[in-house]
Formats: sequence, C-alpha cells, structure tokens
Amino acid sequence: MADKGSKGTTVTIGGADVGTLRNVDFGNTGAKVRTTGLADAIAKYVIGSKDQEVTLGVVGANDGYDVGDTGALVITFNDGATETLGDFVVDKITRGAGEDTEIESSIGLVPYGGT
Repeated sequence: MADKGSKGTTVTIGGADVGTLRNVDFGNTGAKVRTTGLADAIAKYVIGSKDQEVTLGVVGANDGYDVGDTGALVITFNDGATETLGDFVVDKITRGAGEDTEIESSIGLVPYGGT
C-alpha cells in the first residue's frame, strides 16, 4: 500500500461509496472444531470454515447504510490496487464522537449467504 495509509482509498458497497474513509480492516478467523478423543490428555482442534470480517471506519454519521444492507464490497486502495471481496452484508454499525473530534462511524460487514 502506498504512503499515507488509507488516505485516498475508497470503499463501495453495492456500487455506492461509503464516504470519507478513516480506516479499513479485513481478515479471516478460522472457526475451531473440537476433535478431542477420550484418550487425549489435552483438547485438540481442526480449523473449519473461515470467518471473514471487514470493518470500515468512516468520517461522519454515515446514515446511508443500515444493518442488513447487502452488496458487492470493493476496496480501491490509494495506490490503485483493488480488492473485490464479493457480496457482503452489514452486520454492525456504531456511531460516535469525542470532545472536539469528528463524528465517526464504524461499519462491520460479513460475507452474505442469502439469495
């Protein structure tokens, strides 16, 4: 990624720009499946399906999205690199501000599995 972090990076959900981006985080967590047998002295696991999550930090109240909204998620970084992550659904939105700070929103998304 180019200098200045997320400055100039854009994110769209269903083709609509989320606004001025403060930060973007995305990654996978493996779902643990316990496979411990009766003879095992310690718990043992295998990793099941990946749980992919994306969190967007956006300047402003960002009233354009609500929990349950879906669409193709595309991140275009300020150096021109693009991540097209597929269809996602908004699962969490928080808004807040501190003394003498901008209003900020956090938009959480997970892969959409509906039809």
